[in-house]
Amino acid sequence: MRQIEAEARAASGATEIRLDVFSSNGSAVRLDERSGYAATSQVMRRPLA
Repeated sequence: MRQIEAEARAASGATEIRLDVFSSNGSAVRLDERSGYAATSQVMRRPLA
């Protein structure tokens, strides 16, 4: 991930990166948190029946 962050900064001067992670994917959530990312929103859905 650090390489992608560096490339984004160099290419466009980006100051942040957004990751979309399913909350049910605990391994991905933990990896992202260990990498310094923090949850900033939550999306809830309900199927139409």
